[in-house]
Amino acid sequence: EHALLCFDANDFRLLRQEELRVGALTVAERVRETKTPFRALYNETQPGPAGRRRHVEHRPHGPLDDELRTLAQSFCAQSNALFLATSANPPSVLLAVSADSGLHAGNLLKEALLAAGGRGGGSAQLAQGSLPSADPLSALAASLADR
Repeated sequence: EHALLCFDANDFRLLRQEELRVGALTVAERVRETKTPFRALYNETQPGPAGRRRHVEHRPHGPLDDELRTLAQSFCAQSNALFLATSANPPSVLLAVSADSGLHAGNLLKEALLAAGGRGGGSAQLAQGSLPSADPLSALAASLADR
């Protein structure tokens, strides 16, 4: 039984490593094609009245994937930033905040999702979750983006 568990764990580890490698290659290709590093998004985003830079991205369909998480983390590696992405199908949300924002992405998203009948959470700087339907998605996104 131990041998089977080790075999399964090793296969999962190898698959995850390959997934991360392919994700990194995809991101690198996107930077080559656009000639724009991901940090350019932060520089192009004007700060709001409180000095926070907010980027909100709504997708009609498709998962919130590794490439989008990489973009969110790059954006929020800068000062006083908030990155919010939603997908209507499947209904899902990704929230990232910079370390100096004074916000906790995991707590904020978990609270908002619970109130809307969804589930999710994460760390202080990156969180993700899902909703049973897309109906509350725009109101939830507006409340989170307002932080």
